[in-house]
Amino acid sequence: PTISSPVCQEQLVEAGRLVERSVEGCVKACHAASEEGELLRQVNMAAGAVSQALSDLLQHVRHYASCGEPIGRYDQATDTIMTVTESIFTSMGDAGETILN
Repeated sequence: PTISSPVCQEQLVEAGRLVERSVEGCVKACHAASEEGELLRQVNMAAGAVSQALSDLLQHVRHYASCGEPIGRYDQATDTIMTVTESIFTSMGDAGETILN
């Protein structure tokens, strides 16, 4: 399966939605667990970066679906999503596991 497959495109979009919801849950958990302004600001900035990367990825999927040509920012968006998501989960410790339970 590749991005040229409509099924894969749908899965990418759905996976992006799930990541967005997870990030929102992480942000809420951080705000509930801490009142440290600087840390919360950093969490919000990281969440914003994930949202932007997800938006870029969704734009790429839609563009590819409509014309079959990948745009150059796909790799960058994917790297940003992975890096920032990992940073959020690393900084949260066990809070992510708490959300899932």
